[in-house]
Amino acid sequence: MKWLNSLANLQVRLPAVVIAGGLTGIDTATEIQAYYLVQIKKIKARYEKLGASKVREQLDAVSLEILHDYPK
Repeated sequence: MKWLNSLANLQVRLPAVVIAGGLTGIDTATEIQAYYLVQIKKIKARYEKLGASKVREQLDAVSLEILHDYPK
């Protein structure tokens, strides 16, 4: 799956609120959860490949705050 290796412009933060009903709401919530896990795996892979200091120096203050919210 090539999309797993790409850098996405979408950033998911939890908790997330889905305003929809029925299957649309369920599908959206499921996709958010799945994408969030992929997002965390990408960050972890970068940390392991580049090192924490290299990753952190490339981020602005807001991105560092968001990174701090990710599970350890």
